[in-house]
Amino acid sequence: RSFHYALETEKVHKALYEEAKAAVDQGKDISFGTLHICPVCGYTVKGDAPDTCPVCGCAKEKFEAHEV
Repeated sequence: RSFHYALETEKVHKALYEEAKAAVDQGKDISFGTLHICPVCGYTVKGDAPDTCPVCGCAKEKFEAHEV
């Protein structure tokens, strides 16, 4: 199960890194706004947290919010 969590969350992380790299390549700063991170598997989403984590099923209330 841990490897499944890692694989699925790294897909999201890859997309976020690519977005940040594209901004840097253009000489721009990037702001993601609020990122919500699942404390169980690390799933990361911009904006509002989902009702349940699509990777591990963790409840919305457990997600940690970070301004980036």
